[in-house]
Amino acid sequence: MQLKEATIERIVNWCAGRGKMPYTEVMKLRFGQIPTGMENMPLMKLNVYFYNPDSLPGLQELKIRAADGGGVEAVSPNLALAIELLIDNEVYVIAPLQGPDDYERVD
Repeated sequence: MQLKEATIERIVNWCAGRGKMPYTEVMKLRFGQIPTGMENMPLMKLNVYFYNPDSLPGLQELKIRAADGGGVEAVSPNLALAIELLIDNEVYVIAPLQGPDDYERVD
């Protein structure tokens, strides 16, 4: 599976209207803090595009519930599973895409 060209265009256009933000801020939105050991990594100094049109919550905001068979599970999609893509030499951090129409099969 891969992202459809139309999905990539939608991401780029949405982000263009919002501009870049420091990668450290994206990490705080995703995890509530900068993960231990990553504070001084060069990546933390980058400004990146952050695609989160549905305002998905970060780990620190998750609602959890008891899972069947024990343990816990997240009740809603969240930013923990965001992906990072390089599009036209720019870093985009993309919240999990929920629509089946965002992907296409690659043979």
